[in-house]
Amino acid sequence: GWVKGSSRTHSAWKPRSANSGTRDRVARASLPSFRGVGACVAALTLASMPVFPLVMPYVPRYFVACFFTWLATVFLRESMWEVFFESPHRWSDSIVVLVMMIAMPFVGFLEGILLGLVLSCVTLSFSQTLTTNVIRLQCDGRTIQSNTARLPAHAEFLRHNGSAVQVVHL
Repeated sequence: GWVKGSSRTHSAWKPRSANSGTRDRVARASLPSFRGVGACVAALTLASMPVFPLVMPYVPRYFVACFFTWLATVFLRESMWEVFFESPHRWSDSIVVLVMMIAMPFVGFLEGILLGLVLSCVTLSFSQTLTTNVIRLQCDGRTIQSNTARLPAHAEFLRHNGSAVQVVHL
């Protein structure tokens, strides 16, 4: 399409570029529609809940099995594949998810979730501790001077041979 130019510059009509403002319009227009879709899905789900027990005996079991297998693969992809390749702490997050998946059949669902929560807290504290640099300042004796009053000969000696003294502030 064509748009009219700004009134300050000129009033000539010019062609609209392919990307002018479409991203902003789509983002603003889609938020209320997503809310509307979510409200409709929630209302339809609540309205159809009394009907589900009547319909379920007629649904073949392999449909249900296929659905839960598909759901398991989606969750597995989201919890392992995407976490491993998109998370900054990919090794620790993947190990936590893997330990939870292995532990849940043996100890129970809630206990597996609790184990994952504890492991997440432990790996988070270790990752923050290991990435924090404990050395605040590192220099030699020529760069930094102490508050001690020295004789001129001693101060001159430190200026010339100060590179042999390492100062580390933790």
